[in-house]
Amino acid sequence: MERGSERADLPTVRQFLFAIPATPDLEAALAEVTVRGPMGTGSLGRSPGAAAIAPGAPPISARVASPQRLAGGVTVSCADAATRGILVLDTNSGAVRAMSGGSAVRVAVAAGTQLSVLCTDGIRTARASVIAP
Repeated sequence: MERGSERADLPTVRQFLFAIPATPDLEAALAEVTVRGPMGTGSLGRSPGAAAIAPGAPPISARVASPQRLAGGVTVSCADAATRGILVLDTNSGAVRAMSGGSAVRVAVAAGTQLSVLCTDGIRTARASVIAP
């Protein structure tokens, strides 16, 4: 289970996020990211559900399921089965509104708020825009 940026089962381990500028051809060819440090090595491969893609094609589906308004917020979800993470930004300010290690997340926003939703398969990311109902 995750609690903020700490994992409940590993309270001394902190998670991090990094972004690597890449051309469309490099992004299409990328299959795995490996990091090394004093504590060891870790690798993350493209999601097993992610189909092989041609250069220039979207890496994963940029489709976002229709946001659902529930008490206290909106649930936003990525429609692609290969999604490993979702990040929701306020389109106007660029502020991070929510993120999750799954394909869906609840966001506390007012109706009509423009959101930018990023869906990732762990290696590649697609972006879609939605308006909160």
